[in-house]
Amino acid sequence: VHSFRYIPENETLFMATYDTKTVRRIDHYTANLSLPWEKNRDPTEFLAVSSIEVKKKRSPHDWEFKDLWEKEYKYLIGSFHWDPKLTLMVVGLDNGMIDCILVAEGEFQQFEDFGTMKVHENKVTGVVTDASKGLLYSISWDKQFVVTQISTQKQGARLTPSRHALTSIYYDEQNERVFIGSAVGEIFIYDTTQASTPHLITTLHA
Repeated sequence: VHSFRYIPENETLFMATYDTKTVRRIDHYTANLSLPWEKNRDPTEFLAVSSIEVKKKRSPHDWEFKDLWEKEYKYLIGSFHWDPKLTLMVVGLDNGMIDCILVAEGEFQQFEDFGTMKVHENKVTGVVTDASKGLLYSISWDKQFVVTQISTQKQGARLTPSRHALTSIYYDEQNERVFIGSAVGEIFIYDTTQASTPHLITTLHA
């Protein structure tokens, strides 16, 4: 399990999982490569390297879970985020892509693909959303902090706060602040009250 999120009011568990055997992951990566003579290869056919799994408690009285649905990926999941207001699951992958999944409200029994977009040039290490503005904030090993409009998938500000890889992100919805951590212990705090371009307030060093 890479990471997970439990929703107590719905007794539902969202899990990001991947194959723990490195050799098998490499084999799957290799098998998923599209070679020049495979132009007609069906892009939906691949060997899964990671997946999002959704499970629900069978009853309020025990901790056994039943499977609701699963979405598989041919790349490793680098990060994921659940937005309850938008009922949107955002998945960052290690090829720089971000996948958005719209989950049915209520019992989370169904989902639909909202869109996949190329945002970064390297592993997406963090994704968070601002439901009130309809924005997605993402960071990556490529050192970029990117703002994307969710509905249109149009990218806005693209900032480089550090000379090092960005590794963690947190959104303070109440105060409209984004906190970003780097691989060398830096923490950058941005004011996001202006939706178009986040403003750097201060930098902390661990």
